[in-house]
Amino acid sequence: LICLTDRASNNRWLLTLCASQIMIMLVFINYSAILPVLKEEWQMNNTQAGVIFSVYQLGYIASGVLLSTLSDRLNIRWIFICSALWSGLANLMFALFANDYSSGLILRGLTGIGMGGTYMPGLKLVAERFDSHQRGRAVGIYVGALVLGASLSLVIPGLIVGHWGWRMAMLACS
Repeated sequence: LICLTDRASNNRWLLTLCASQIMIMLVFINYSAILPVLKEEWQMNNTQAGVIFSVYQLGYIASGVLLSTLSDRLNIRWIFICSALWSGLANLMFALFANDYSSGLILRGLTGIGMGGTYMPGLKLVAERFDSHQRGRAVGIYVGALVLGASLSLVIPGLIVGHWGWRMAMLACS
């Protein structure tokens, strides 16, 4: 009975983490879905548009490396939660305050920095929670949730931008 209770508790925990990861990932590549509108509105060339995309990736990589190394010294849950909140707030700031290339560059970079503390720390949370014979399944479900969220980060803003504009699309992802 205890084993079944633990399994049910672990499954609920995993589903909660996966739902969180799906929501977190909504800011992942949402910029790409609104890019044609921003290029025109901000009068950006392809290089500028690409630099904004790239600064997000650089922030993601840099913070991911830093926070992954700190995950052995700091509480991994706090890294995950703070990073998720950071990313969501930075995306919200993009929706509300980005109005040109420079502000878009800064706010997208900040969003990427937040995202770097979610994937690997989340993976570590899963690995620590599940026994070795359950870990592969749990990690697979977690990674599936991540991929679903990444896909939705294109679909949701893509559906919204044509009807309510890019700011509303970014707000929905925040």
